[in-house]
Amino acid sequence: MDKGQIAFSARLKQLDRKRQSLSGGYTMCMKPDGLLVAAPARGGRLGGTLLPRVVLFLIAGIWLFKGLLLTALGDAGYQSSLERLAGGTPVEQVGAAVMYPDPLARWIAERIDTLTS
Repeated sequence: MDKGQIAFSARLKQLDRKRQSLSGGYTMCMKPDGLLVAAPARGGRLGGTLLPRVVLFLIAGIWLFKGLLLTALGDAGYQSSLERLAGGTPVEQVGAAVMYPDPLARWIAERIDTLTS
């Protein structure tokens, strides 16, 4: 193979690797000579602020769901459902532990109850 062809193929591979690394996001940086260069963003797609937001919304959603269930089932119905879950499989037992009515869930249930009344 010709040396020029080998160099061209190597350059194409290098450009493809650069394109792949920038596909997850990039930032533009200016070099001291004024040249703008794209650099891969740190942390990938779920890095930075996206993952903490997802976790925060997931936790808030669970608390809201607990409050809605407490309002809909009432205290006695909710407790009986938790007792059934606690006596089930290990996955159901974990669900019972997560769904245990904490003070924040009770506060949310009170607010929902006042809104619907």
